[in-house]
Amino acid sequence: MGKGQPMIRGFLNNNPGNLRDNPNVTYIGEIGRDSKGFSKFDTAANGLRALGVNATYIFQSRGAVTLRDLGNIWAPAWDNPLTDDPKDPNDDYGASLAKIINDPMIGPDTPYPYRDIAYLRKLIRAIVVKENGWAFPYSPSMFDTAALTVAQYRGYA
Repeated sequence: MGKGQPMIRGFLNNNPGNLRDNPNVTYIGEIGRDSKGFSKFDTAANGLRALGVNATYIFQSRGAVTLRDLGNIWAPAWDNPLTDDPKDPNDDYGASLAKIINDPMIGPDTPYPYRDIAYLRKLIRAIVVKENGWAFPYSPSMFDTAALTVAQYRGYA
């Protein structure tokens, strides 16, 4: 972390998706968990890859089709209550991802083309921003590499 950057859990753990430790899943580079149960990774690259692997798993195996579907599984309201107002857009993880992605073809309720490497890259970056804020320490090439390695792992590339 550079001087003056906040000490954010996702960055300290090399886990920018804030994935919780799951005894049934081991990601490449996962080296343990912190005191709150969040996975720790040996490198940021492996944490970004794990984020992408988890997101694509939710689309492929858990029935998600849209960003709103993904958000309801990734960050369910019971796990991340932000406000008590169900109409508060800040409580809508999927809508927040769509806003961060900022693509006129993508809304929170449109099918998300996660198998497309460019859109997978946008999704990985959007989750990092949603989980940790805009001041992230990752270069564009790190997002490119994460999307490509996930796409290769999943057989999209």
